[in-house]
Amino acid sequence: MSRRRRGGRHEKETRSGKLLFSLTIIAVVALLVYSVWSAATSASLQGNSEPLGFEAAILDQLGATSPNSAFVKAVQDALASAAFTVKYYRAADVTVELYRQLPSLGFRLIVLRVHSGATYQGGVYPFTSEPYDEHRYTMEQLTGSLKKASVSGTEPYYFAISPTFVDTNMQGNFRGAIIVLSSCNGLVSTSLADPLIRRGASAVVSWDGPVTLDHTDKATEILLKALAERSTVSEAVQAAMDKVGPDPEYVSNLRYYPLESDHVTLWTITSVRLNERNQILCQIVQQKPVLRLHCSRTPAHL
Repeated sequence: MSRRRRGGRHEKETRSGKLLFSLTIIAVVALLVYSVWSAATSASLQGNSEPLGFEAAILDQLGATSPNSAFVKAVQDALASAAFTVKYYRAADVTVELYRQLPSLGFRLIVLRVHSGATYQGGVYPFTSEPYDEHRYTMEQLTGSLKKASVSGTEPYYFAISPTFVDTNMQGNFRGAIIVLSSCNGLVSTSLADPLIRRGASAVVSWDGPVTLDHTDKATEILLKALAERSTVSEAVQAAMDKVGPDPEYVSNLRYYPLESDHVTLWTITSVRLNERNQILCQIVQQKPVLRLHCSRTPAHL
């Protein structure tokens, strides 16, 4: 009996030793991966330092289910009249990889005509057109960079990017680009806008809650025409709100962020950096800052 016990104890100690060794190896590998990732992320944030050309991008993820060719043509014509070259990405092109590369593509103006979901904690998640697959982008899913999202809460499901994706998975630097998120909830909080600014955008324009598609198309068209005519971000947002007002169904407002970007134009873009004490969300000209972390009715489900 004594020998048997000693033998059993020895086997347990051997198994424990092997387990400890395996865990140590895993920890070392994880540390090495993190170190490489951290260095790559730091380098990608710096990106290209060359001035941006006069190029704009329209990412039309909504084009597959809710096309608006009149909106697209009006925006293209307005920007072309201001000597911009416009790159149009149809719905099928709005993929995880396109979002990943977006900061490095050199666009001065980026228009995201996409679905966007929001959580009750204030997280904002723009959709891709890629069908969700639990076996794809496994690392991005494990780290929370990508989420499973749906417009209705049922199939079909798509990949949606998270604020973490902007910070850790995007490549390059926006170098002062103006980003217009023509979708629901883009500025329901600053959870997405903050990493976009850290990634080098000079201004983010979006809605502070849900918005109907027809309303955001009308407002965005007015906004972009004003920007093409050399209006500042604050002037362009005000022009859109003066003409169309808050969303008639959800009473959401078009806003810009950060407050310091009020003077920015397409010709005077600057990379705005937030300091830790800047807690202002955003505002429309002549309106007080509003912070809304929850949305009582959201059409997107995560």
